[in-house]
Amino acid sequence: MEQYLKDPNNFPGYFTTENAFPILEAYVHKDVHDLFVAFEPTAFSAEFDRTKAAIYGKDLSDFKHELDSFRNFPGCLHKFGPLSRTYRTTVRKFVVGKESKDPNVAVYKSDLFALMVQCLPIGSIISYGEYVVAAVEYYCAIYLRHKEAALLKGFNEFVDYEEAVFDRFKNDLVAACSKKIDEKKAKALKFADFRKNIKKAFHTIDPSLGPIADKWTTKVETNLNFNLHKPAYLWIQQYVTVFMTKAEAFINNHKEWFTLNNKFDRFRLFKNDETYFVLAKELYAEIRRSNYNGGEFERELLEEKDILRTLSWEEAEKKWKQFVKDAPSLDNIVKAHYEIFRTKHRAVFIPYCGNKHCILASDALLELMRTWFTVKGILQKVTDQYRQLFIQCFFNKLYDFEPKFFSMDRQQFLDVNRVESINTWMETEMNGQFGPLLRSCKHITSFRGHIDFDDVVERLKQTNILFNFPIIQNFHKIVYSKYLERSKGKLTLCDVYGIYEQCQLLAFIATMPTLRHFFVSHGHAKMYPTDCIEYGYLFLESRQKFNKLHETDKEGWEEKQARIADITRKVAEARAKQTAQGLGLPPPGPQKIASGSDKMSDAARFNSPGYITNENIFPILKYYCDKTIYPLFILGDCDVEGDYKKTMIAYYADNTLDLYVHLDQFRGFPGSLKLCGFYSRTYRKKVIKHTFTPDTEGLPIINFWYKQDAYVLLFEQLYKNELDRQGLWTTVFIDFFSTIYLVYKEYQMLQYCDEYTTEIDMELLDRFRHHLSNTFDEEEANEMKELSFENTATALKKAIRNPFEIKHDGIIEEYVDAMMPLLKTEVDIKKHPKDYITIVHHTTIFIREAEKFINDNIRWFKRDDVWKVTPRLFKHGNSKGFFIVSELVAALKKQKFNTHWFKEQKQYWMRDRLITISHARAHLIFYARNMTAEFGDFKVIPTEIIRTKHRCVPIPYGRKKHCIPVLDAFMEMLRKWVMRGIFQNLGVERSDKFRRLFLDTLAENDEKFKMIDPNNWTDHDRVWLNFQLSPALINIGWLAEIDSKLEASINKEFGDVLGKRVDVKPNELDQFSYEELEKRAKDMGLFVTFPDTMGKYLEMVYGKFKRPGKVTTNDMYEMLEHAQCLLFVDCDPVTKHWFQFNQFDVPVFPYNYDKYQARTNIFDHF
Repeated sequence: MEQYLKDPNNFPGYFTTENAFPILEAYVHKDVHDLFVAFEPTAFSAEFDRTKAAIYGKDLSDFKHELDSFRNFPGCLHKFGPLSRTYRTTVRKFVVGKESKDPNVAVYKSDLFALMVQCLPIGSIISYGEYVVAAVEYYCAIYLRHKEAALLKGFNEFVDYEEAVFDRFKNDLVAACSKKIDEKKAKALKFADFRKNIKKAFHTIDPSLGPIADKWTTKVETNLNFNLHKPAYLWIQQYVTVFMTKAEAFINNHKEWFTLNNKFDRFRLFKNDETYFVLAKELYAEIRRSNYNGGEFERELLEEKDILRTLSWEEAEKKWKQFVKDAPSLDNIVKAHYEIFRTKHRAVFIPYCGNKHCILASDALLELMRTWFTVKGILQKVTDQYRQLFIQCFFNKLYDFEPKFFSMDRQQFLDVNRVESINTWMETEMNGQFGPLLRSCKHITSFRGHIDFDDVVERLKQTNILFNFPIIQNFHKIVYSKYLERSKGKLTLCDVYGIYEQCQLLAFIATMPTLRHFFVSHGHAKMYPTDCIEYGYLFLESRQKFNKLHETDKEGWEEKQARIADITRKVAEARAKQTAQGLGLPPPGPQKIASGSDKMSDAARFNSPGYITNENIFPILKYYCDKTIYPLFILGDCDVEGDYKKTMIAYYADNTLDLYVHLDQFRGFPGSLKLCGFYSRTYRKKVIKHTFTPDTEGLPIINFWYKQDAYVLLFEQLYKNELDRQGLWTTVFIDFFSTIYLVYKEYQMLQYCDEYTTEIDMELLDRFRHHLSNTFDEEEANEMKELSFENTATALKKAIRNPFEIKHDGIIEEYVDAMMPLLKTEVDIKKHPKDYITIVHHTTIFIREAEKFINDNIRWFKRDDVWKVTPRLFKHGNSKGFFIVSELVAALKKQKFNTHWFKEQKQYWMRDRLITISHARAHLIFYARNMTAEFGDFKVIPTEIIRTKHRCVPIPYGRKKHCIPVLDAFMEMLRKWVMRGIFQNLGVERSDKFRRLFLDTLAENDEKFKMIDPNNWTDHDRVWLNFQLSPALINIGWLAEIDSKLEASINKEFGDVLGKRVDVKPNELDQFSYEELEKRAKDMGLFVTFPDTMGKYLEMVYGKFKRPGKVTTNDMYEMLEHAQCLLFVDCDPVTKHWFQFNQFDVPVFPYNYDKYQARTNIFDHF
């Protein structure tokens, strides 16, 4: 019964043979039909732990969920037959018109039948057992299938959904079904009478239904003994007869909802990931329905022979605006928002033209490839001998057979019958060429116990795909990590089949540019099979190849350099994405030490913030910078290069060294390993110590460190030794190879968890440093006197692998191999053989001794099995700070303090885990409830909120999540759009429109952004704000979703302005006057948007930035941004009050200078 409550479709009797197999046969390939065995009462079974059935699911429950997700699309009953139709799955509702908080909704008419049966009060009869529920629902399904088939005849039409009407229908059903049954009647009831009554009820609806219901009655009696369950049979009879009577009346009272109107159906806007498009015929129907004059565009649509021709939303908008006269903009035309829906293995059918169905051509091709790669196993036999033949048969002939495949200009639909004919044709073609080979293809063998990466690689080798397609080795670790994370560390045979399939798909997409571009143009760049790796990685080509191209052909130098920069940027982006998946270090590329500036000395380079290399700079740079500016950075010999004078990268820094300072302040926060990727991790950073001092004298002072920082402290002992003892490059390589070990170790021990420790003994660390120094001096590497270059790499790999007790790890090998060419270049082994010995010797010793130290002090370095919550007191300016309420309550409970007040107020702080409370308010509550204790002695972790020049450093909470203050979130989003030029030549009217769009979008998505005039606060607002009285926090994952929605809305509304952004002209003058700044603001069109106020605010910020020295482009960007942000916040009293309330008493940008710290007493309104 508990199982039913979790999943109403997952119980015997409802998912029967009759309604399972029509949809099962359509969903799985015919080659594996025999693996699904039918029997009663659970319909079918399969060995998901040892056969190819695992391709489609982990177990029976998982597979049934897959089938239910696929079926019940509009027209399913017509497409797969009445027995495939069920009515208990969730109904898809489509937003009509503009998306809002309470949008208009439409559903397909066939789904109204499901909504009716879902109004039945099934919960009232669950106590009688699962077969009683199954019997009621199946009887109702017999009736509903008949009505749906008779009234809709397989056609699919939209209808507006009125929730209030169905609520009334539900209330009627509940009232009628809840009448108590007469126990005397129940005792006197005979099975023959029950059978007769049920048959009669169905016969009244339609004579053909009587025998169908009678057949089901026999099955009910088989599974539910009549003599033992007479009351249950009476309930079944009551529910079924009441439902059919009420449903019949409901349908007759709303005939327009349940019958065909044969008019123009709803115009749909299709969404596939981030791309939008429409059907040309539906657009034509909308023109005709509204009697618009479509001109040439209307004639073009009318003459279009392909009934499934699509238009991108941009193309449709352009032609509508050009040709359709006297009509509102296409954006204002009422349309249904239709998102393309998929299960794990199939695209769900999309209705069109009444009773037809289609899917995207990209989905059809992907399903075809999955069939042949996974079910058939064709790539096991595609050796070099057969590769060209396979590509010719599978791809080239396929394009000839159906030109919509590999069409790059727009998304394409294919009728599902056409897809079926393509699949049949492909079967004939491939069997003709590869038939004998296919018969000997292997399936993946089952596993016993835990499945690790080596097990997966072994199975891939057994199928020969690693030998046939070595490029798979670029992907298998990444894909394995994705599945391991998704399955929470416990892989099944289904997951291994998934890895097997996805690696093959990625291999082909990587090696075939046409195939790659086809999936990109169809919106699949962020979907399966590339949901764990960016397309940039698939463009991976060696830099040496392009450098050689440049050397041999000097013509078109700038274009070629741009191409090189673009490809290297894409590679770096892809690697950043890979590392964000976690669980393994991705393969590195060529590395060079950052110089930051041509004028820097070697020592300055090495000591520049963060010790930044190609591999660890780009993930954090991408995370820190806006995506429109990130492509302007070029990966070069100095790591990150660019024009800081003429391009928009000047927004972030004056030069490369300045950029590194900002990045190093930002990165290295707890949890950055997971959030920004392995390459972003640096151990050359300052460790923040959190010190708690009790109010009562004599009590001990407690120091707190994040456990991630324990690894930084450990690393610090190495470079304190090495910097004075060795040369620059020797130290660089010792540190780098040691870092590989530390990253591995940190992940192994902490598993991305952010936890504190209080017991780090700095004296013990100091003794460890002296021990390292003595060990380096005492142990001589006699066996390394004849060390060669090859032996160096082998020894380093062995040293790093040893602590993890692994014989081979491809990532460690690649990591070391990637660094070796640089070692060879910078340290000549013939001239400096001792340096090679020192590098291997010192790296080996550090890793060995660090491993011992970690094991001896494991509590500092390893996550706790049970999370120990110590509340953090976030220091915020001159105030005492604030707490996260959930942390505070958990700690109070643990220490047995009174938390009754928090229980009374839980409707406020249990909204989410990030509700905060000021220290002053918490102190008051604590004193009132725990008068015998001192709040100042209550152990807390003082924590500073750290901000760089452009971003707030993410704050960990829970164990693996991060947040930032809402105020910082607000300003980062506003600054992004100011930087992108939203106010340039926008005009006064449209700037007000932008303000409302910006503020309303944020408020609609999270009430923490809701701005209320203090003069209009309700009692609820006063209670809520009085409870909090502290800066609000917001989860950065949720913030990213809000930002994505905001970006879509702004791009849609103001794309014309954003496409015309003017960059700041560089300053050539030694003395930069206010007039020069004003001139640039006018050139950028800011005075057009703010004609009356821009001058005042520009003058104000110019006074702040006035200083000796030449004004840089970065300075000008900062001044102009500051003025625009001040204007946005300061000119609206409500926004200003909200900002000052969340600011608390800390001057946050743009109020971060003395001239502008005046603040309204927000608390006067309570």
